[in-house]
Amino acid sequence: MRLRKSEIGLKVNNNLSIKFINQDLTSYAGLELLNRYFRFIKLNSRIKNVMKQFKIKGDYPGYKLIMLLICIIILGIERVSQIKYLQDDPLLKRLCELKKISSRQTILRFLKSFTDEILKGLAELNSELITDYLQKLGLTTLTIDIDGTVISSRGKPELSAKGYNNIKRGAYSYFPLTAYLAQTGHFLKIMNRPGNIHDSNGSTEFIKEIILNLKIMIGNKIRIQIRHDSGFFDEKRFKMYEKEGIEYCSKVPFWRYPIFKNAILSKNKWKRINSKTSYFFKKMKLDNWKKERLFLIIRIEKPKKERKTDYQLNLFEPDDRSYEYSGICTNMNLSAKYLFKFMLGRSAQEKAIGELKNDFNFDKIPSNSYMANSGYQQLSMLSYNLMTSFQLNALGYDKTFKRNFKKTRHFVNCGIKTLRFLIFYKAGIFTNSSGKTVLNISNNTATKNLYEKIMENLPKTA
Repeated sequence: MRLRKSEIGLKVNNNLSIKFINQDLTSYAGLELLNRYFRFIKLNSRIKNVMKQFKIKGDYPGYKLIMLLICIIILGIERVSQIKYLQDDPLLKRLCELKKISSRQTILRFLKSFTDEILKGLAELNSELITDYLQKLGLTTLTIDIDGTVISSRGKPELSAKGYNNIKRGAYSYFPLTAYLAQTGHFLKIMNRPGNIHDSNGSTEFIKEIILNLKIMIGNKIRIQIRHDSGFFDEKRFKMYEKEGIEYCSKVPFWRYPIFKNAILSKNKWKRINSKTSYFFKKMKLDNWKKERLFLIIRIEKPKKERKTDYQLNLFEPDDRSYEYSGICTNMNLSAKYLFKFMLGRSAQEKAIGELKNDFNFDKIPSNSYMANSGYQQLSMLSYNLMTSFQLNALGYDKTFKRNFKKTRHFVNCGIKTLRFLIFYKAGIFTNSSGKTVLNISNNTATKNLYEKIMENLPKTA
């Protein structure tokens, strides 16, 4: 049945008057669902247990300021100075258990009071929350992706430095190292570093701690796989993997070892993965290596429009007019097809790092203090992981695609921007009904159905 024009159109002839009144209004009604989830996982008490061993000066307890920072990161508040626009939100106060929201200066002083011990405590809390969830899933295989990312600075914060920065060349920056769990989409660990160091700097101990923690929390029988790019290509690291019984795949830096170019040029027959991709396996012992290791050499045919006629040959790189080459060093017992797909699965980490930086303030530098900035990165990672777990628990997402060697995620979830629109950014008003405080939200059918689904699922996560 068609609608009449009078049933669709609305005439607007004047401007609405705007009044600011003292009422219990909130712009983030969805925080109540988040509050219920935090209570089910006992986040408040867990943070309190971490912070109670550290003496933090000031009027506000440290664990409540951490809860406040997590909330503003989840809500997408990019700058600490913008917290003044949330001073009177009753639901934010309720979630953080505060009668008065702290000021920007209080939060920055709190971040600057961070120490290595506090950062370690937050990192252990993050690991505890993830392993609790992993134990429920009962996974037998965990795939960890290792990579670094650049965070540029406008000024010169403490321990920042000029380094490799392909977006803002010459800018001072940090170069944090990240470990990403491919099966669930969580970040296992993050370590902040100056911007002028090599990609693999400090990564061996970083990875050792992750492996040890997983084996302690989940058990020695867990199968662990590690993937990383050529920046982490090193025999000492491979020896550590082999000693710990870890399966690994690492991209090969051709420019460091001319032996790969010679092997490619001397190869006449290549086996096919598909019509564009071919390969060969070869065991090789590189310079100063103590043993041979298995390498998969891959070539991919270039599209005709990308084949340059005035191509300059490279002394170390085997790339030519027709093909692009890459290599993988591995101890995994996989066919070339599945090994190639397995390495392509690293692209999921790049997407996650992008969301972490753009939507969870990971690329923001709130202070000149290195410890404050490192602490803010830890809270950014913790907020990201909490939202990942929130979706897997409260929304009850099921497997919606067939997993394979490239797509290892067990669940499909949505980005934080979608969560903010669907759940958190809802207007509400507090009223009293029969002596009980009630949060009233506009009666939108889709929102009502989604909220009821979350409230139904949350008790199951207790």
